[in-house]
Amino acid sequence: MPFGGLTGLKERVLKPGTEEVKNTMGDSLGTLQKKIDGTNMEQEEPMELTEDGQPVAAAPRQAPLWDCSCCGSPKRYIIAILSGLGFCISFGIRCNLGVAIVEMVNNNTVYINGTAVMQPAQFNWDPETVGLIHGSFFWGYIVTQIPGGFISNKLAANR
Repeated sequence: MPFGGLTGLKERVLKPGTEEVKNTMGDSLGTLQKKIDGTNMEQEEPMELTEDGQPVAAAPRQAPLWDCSCCGSPKRYIIAILSGLGFCISFGIRCNLGVAIVEMVNNNTVYINGTAVMQPAQFNWDPETVGLIHGSFFWGYIVTQIPGGFISNKLAANR
């Protein structure tokens, strides 16, 4: 009888599986109950896996160099907000430098009591000097990238 064969297969294959599930669930619930009660707590060693998949005892992790929790926000959000604010300030400085140099180098006409008076430039800079000032600002961008990289490595957001 073909159906009788399936019943035997069911008894042989599925029965041990359900017992195994019951044992696993019982062990898990027992462990959970022990952790909730605080009874018979064992100090578990942190474990890591090697390259070939073997478990080894892990070295204890160090506390972070600087713990930053502003309003309960994760570090990555704080870093993203501060980075955006820094880029806005840097962009504002770059724009203001371009506008201010034009005012400092060119002659201006000022009206005093209705008469036009020509005011000489504050600085007598040639175009090469103006270019050097703009270039030094951008060199500042490049030079600060290296210390910024070291600082971000030490104060990483994912630690």
